[in-house]
Amino acid sequence: MLLPSAHAGCTDEHWCRNEYNSSTREFYRIAWGLTEIPKDIPHEAVLINLWENSITSLPANVFAPFTSLKSLFLYRNTILSIDANAFSGLRALEWLDLNSNRLFGFPTEMFTPLESLKVLDLRFNPFYPFNAGTFASLKSLEELRFYRNNLRAVHPGTFSGLVSLKKLVLAGNALYTLPPGIFAELRSLEYLDLAVNQFTGLDPAWFMGLGSLKELALFENDLTSLPHGIFGHMPLLEALDIATNNLISIPRYVLSGLDNLTAISLGGNPMTTLDSRAFANLPRPFKLSMKNMWEPSPVGWDCSTLCWLRDEERKGTVRLVHWTLGYHVTDDSSLPFCAEEGQWDTMQCAHEGELLGLMFIHLKVFSLRPD
Repeated sequence: MLLPSAHAGCTDEHWCRNEYNSSTREFYRIAWGLTEIPKDIPHEAVLINLWENSITSLPANVFAPFTSLKSLFLYRNTILSIDANAFSGLRALEWLDLNSNRLFGFPTEMFTPLESLKVLDLRFNPFYPFNAGTFASLKSLEELRFYRNNLRAVHPGTFSGLVSLKKLVLAGNALYTLPPGIFAELRSLEYLDLAVNQFTGLDPAWFMGLGSLKELALFENDLTSLPHGIFGHMPLLEALDIATNNLISIPRYVLSGLDNLTAISLGGNPMTTLDSRAFANLPRPFKLSMKNMWEPSPVGWDCSTLCWLRDEERKGTVRLVHWTLGYHVTDDSSLPFCAEEGQWDTMQCAHEGELLGLMFIHLKVFSLRPD
């Protein structure tokens, strides 16, 4: 069912959308100049999309009639305030998108009715740090997205109660430290994104309780070192992205115990050596990305420390790729600086058996599940 199309708020006919599909029970009123929730939305709707409007507030019980609603999209409005009872009645809601509004915070009890919520998108809002227990009622939540929220701190207990959470995005903020045990209750968490913040160091105590974690993004911070035991709480880790930091080396034992780690991104770090011992106990094959690590060529790079990598790349036990967490492999034939300079075949290697030489002959090669 098409709704009346003429409206002064619609300025772009290619973007505006105003319709209700009675078969799918989906309601769209996009880029329509709305300043409040429209009153003509059919109560049986399962999806309401009000993107790109000028709604400034959500009053009490505004969604109460929509007891079957599963998805609510309020992306790119100008919402400043939400009443504590705004979402009353939305017990079936699974996806709530408040991305790109003007929220500084909201009442903790606002989420109480949302017992079925699985995805909460809060990106691009200028939030203050949240109080402990803010999200505690969201027992079914699986994905929580913060990005570019200007968060400078996360208070202890912020994520308490999120027993089903699998994906947490805290990227693009101004975080430089975290409280010990901040993720300790997130026993189901599989994906943690802390990229594009201001971390200069890491504390193993931050990561307690992450026994289910499979993917960790820390790229584009200011990390200068990786302390011993930093990944000790993540035995199931499969993918690690620490590209574009200030790391000058990968310590010998820092990846020990990560028997499932099969993808590492190191590009954009000012390294001049790559010690094979740091990777000796990882399962084979694994993907290694070093994109931009040697662009431009650094002074004093010791190509002899890459002989082990050259041999493993040829054997197929290491795949040199351009890879970033959350994105697919883009180049299956990415070679490092020494190869680009014609030294991949002629570089002088340390004698086999020396610590910086070829370590592959001493490795146990593990069989892995296929990609």
